[in-house]
Amino acid sequence: ATTSAAGASNATASAASAACPNPAWTRAPWDVERRGQRFQASTTTFTTRTRSTLGIVRECDDENDARSGSGDASPAMLPPKRPTMQTRTMPLADASTSTSARSWDECYRTSQDIRCERQRGTFRVYTTMSASSSASSFAGEDVVYLVCLHGCPYTSMTWAPCAEVVRARRRMAHGDAGDSTRTTASGRMEIVAIDLRGHGATTCDDGDGAVTFDPDVMARDAYETSLEVFARLGHSRENPANVVVVGHSMGGAIAARLAGLLETAPYDRDEDEARVMSLRGLALVDIVEGSATRALPLMRAFIEARPTSFDSLKHAMIWSMSKGGGTTNAHSAAISLPSQLRVERDDDGRERFVWRTNLRATEPYWMSWYEGLSQRFLAVRAPKLLLLAGSDRLDTALTIAQMQGKFQMTLLPKAGHAIQEDDPEAVTTALENFCSRFVFSRSTSTPR
Repeated sequence: ATTSAAGASNATASAASAACPNPAWTRAPWDVERRGQRFQASTTTFTTRTRSTLGIVRECDDENDARSGSGDASPAMLPPKRPTMQTRTMPLADASTSTSARSWDECYRTSQDIRCERQRGTFRVYTTMSASSSASSFAGEDVVYLVCLHGCPYTSMTWAPCAEVVRARRRMAHGDAGDSTRTTASGRMEIVAIDLRGHGATTCDDGDGAVTFDPDVMARDAYETSLEVFARLGHSRENPANVVVVGHSMGGAIAARLAGLLETAPYDRDEDEARVMSLRGLALVDIVEGSATRALPLMRAFIEARPTSFDSLKHAMIWSMSKGGGTTNAHSAAISLPSQLRVERDDDGRERFVWRTNLRATEPYWMSWYEGLSQRFLAVRAPKLLLLAGSDRLDTALTIAQMQGKFQMTLLPKAGHAIQEDDPEAVTTALENFCSRFVFSRSTSTPR
């Protein structure tokens, strides 16, 4: 069944999303084909961005022509009609925008580096658990761990706003002891976020300093890292960690593969080691195979249009929040964007901020990320959630499966591609509801 986070305005929101899917704060690369040519291939320049009184970002090639209906703009190139739903106003970034970076420990409680010799990498992991947490300390509680995988070129900090919401709700419900109590009335929900290879603070070396972005390798990275995390917590085959794998964008493609590994238990692992985790669910966030694969050619224009460096973090924040398609939720951007950048010094000693992830190096892997994603998602036996910013993103296979009730779909039409940054409250609520319905309420383990 399809649920909506629009509250009392469900019907209105559904109608609006049909007329204007994803009317939003951030933009996915594949939004181009729906809203017209955002990038001009010959000049690789961004189109004009305007904002309505509802705080909705719109794009058109020429603001005056689009508004008046004159000029060369065709109907297909005009911005979508204003949706009827109410949307919170988010002002675009300008020189007055606060661009102070936030620290990871404002949202997470622990950070650790996990060395995986099999994968020849050291993976940064952030959690909402205290350093003293263990499987035994959760005895008597129904606990589920959300293993969260980010998209490209994001990092684990894209999930930090949701981690912040989880901890804030505990404190609101239970006061100072909030971080030591359950998240919902049904059970306790903890976030375990991993920086994937080539992203964030994770370091990997596949030879000659190169890093592969092969999705199968990245899924195995997440598998090996998660095994070590939960083994350190004291989980075992007799007391496995109940896991819901969550993936955004590219991370969704990795999440579907990771879920497959958890259900099949890789042959080269000891049986006791392989059963440290029990898959209880899979959630994909704003990623659908058909939309993603059709838009891949447009990604080259996006890469060409993206600045390679910035003079200051403030300039990077303003660009991202105004022209770069990043979230315009400044509170989320202040912790997500800085983690995507690192500081270098010019020959004259001046600092400049450059991207951690080389997007050009990912191009050979784009098709392999998304090809076959729908079938991988549907093949997972555990309960499944598809969290989208617009229903138009469903391809044929998913549309049929959704009508057959093979997975739950939740729409958040007020958010954009980075849903977890735009509206972390709604995303956290959707994940809590999914866990309450399909994880905490089940007394038996997921069938294999």
